[in-house]
Amino acid sequence: MCCIFGEQMQIRLLFCVMMLFACLSGMQTLLHAQGKLSEVRTDVKPKKDEDNDEEERKKRNAQHDDYRRRSSGGNVNPFYDDGLFLGIFLLGPEPLPKEYDPDADEVFAGNHRSWIGHLPYPFYSGIDGWLLTDSTLRGSDIESLHQSDLHEIAFRGGAEIGLPINDIFRLRGEVSVESATYQWGLSTTWDYYHESLPGGRTDSTTIGTINATLRALTSQVFLLRLGMGANILTDRYQTNGGINFLFQSDIFVAEPVSLTILGETGMLGSARTSHMRASVGYHLGHMQFTMGYDHRWIGDTNLSSPFAGIHFWY
Repeated sequence: MCCIFGEQMQIRLLFCVMMLFACLSGMQTLLHAQGKLSEVRTDVKPKKDEDNDEEERKKRNAQHDDYRRRSSGGNVNPFYDDGLFLGIFLLGPEPLPKEYDPDADEVFAGNHRSWIGHLPYPFYSGIDGWLLTDSTLRGSDIESLHQSDLHEIAFRGGAEIGLPINDIFRLRGEVSVESATYQWGLSTTWDYYHESLPGGRTDSTTIGTINATLRALTSQVFLLRLGMGANILTDRYQTNGGINFLFQSDIFVAEPVSLTILGETGMLGSARTSHMRASVGYHLGHMQFTMGYDHRWIGDTNLSSPFAGIHFWY
């Protein structure tokens, strides 16, 4: 009887030990589960083995040059890809002509004066667009437009919420300023990512850009900007940076609707970045309500999400 009782105790003890080992293994796996933001940090963080990095870089460059030769009939174009982008940016158009009499407040006639400026907000006073010149205005649109209505410096700012995808919540803030006459501007955007992980844990990081922009194409209903600047990732674990190139277009479809398209590419630490976003906006005075989709890759990690937000134009 004692022998049987002893065997049962041994079996139970062995079972308990196995269950305890399984629980500890599961907890270890849970604690070390890697979220998407952790994957971003791994992709962005500079590699420790510089020799391997250099070999890999040479290999990628050789493959890229081979593709460029095949695409251009055997010759490598020095203005291919980012070089073309940079060339257009640095050799941008001349400042637009502007003749402005600060003491005058005449109704713009379009046939005797050349000046340029931003409306207080898009579709102001029923006029299509936001940035106006004498060459882009239509006579029927400007019966009540005065010089004092136009601004040399324009501001745009806003905030948006990215809908949670894969347990990642995103908040975004952005501000931009632009000159009407000289076509140069500055813009900055900051995205805060908050991720829910197994076991009730959370993770967060902030990704930002700071860019100088140049308005490359201008019409009454279409604006195209090119830009270059810096990418930044910062959180409690690390801070990394890299170069950024962008294009952005505003299309004023019809009052009160506009479209905004943004494309960015560059580097963040040791990771390649790719960012595309498109949104439709509904204008109500200085306010614009937007909805769209933000498609972002950093290295091999996808941080895309639909979003909704509000912007202000001045």
